[in-house]
Amino acid sequence: MSIPCRISDYGDVISSYSVENLETLNPDFTDYVKEVAEVTPDDLPIVLNVVGGDLTQAQQKTIEETILDDFAYDLGVVEKKECRHTWIFWSMLVILVVMGIVIELVGEEVGIPRDFCTSCSGLREIRWLTTSSLPGMTCVRTESWPDDSRA
Repeated sequence: MSIPCRISDYGDVISSYSVENLETLNPDFTDYVKEVAEVTPDDLPIVLNVVGGDLTQAQQKTIEETILDDFAYDLGVVEKKECRHTWIFWSMLVILVVMGIVIELVGEEVGIPRDFCTSCSGLREIRWLTTSSLPGMTCVRTESWPDDSRA
């Protein structure tokens, strides 16, 4: 997909606060490109069609390199966050499974009713695990328990 970018000069793309050899993109230009690219399907390549402005060859090269560097950096940040979220998901899943095994093995010894896991829905079990602490061992009240005095 081609994104049309009309510029009048070098400062429309490169930030006026940049120094030579450490250029950054103008935030307005970056926001525009991200806004248009956000609605573009993932399988389509994005091509910036920059028109207007009298740019030298050196300025054109600087703009190309800066665009590639800045968006590659943004992509790296997103990939790093995605990797971290994946790690957190798997860690929480393992902890939940381990907690289920611990409750199954030592549940009666610490006061958890044996029918707790079979009488509650999965959502109630997760709520119970996340809102109580092992020393306190509080239970969620449900209608399906035969003896309501435990809750």
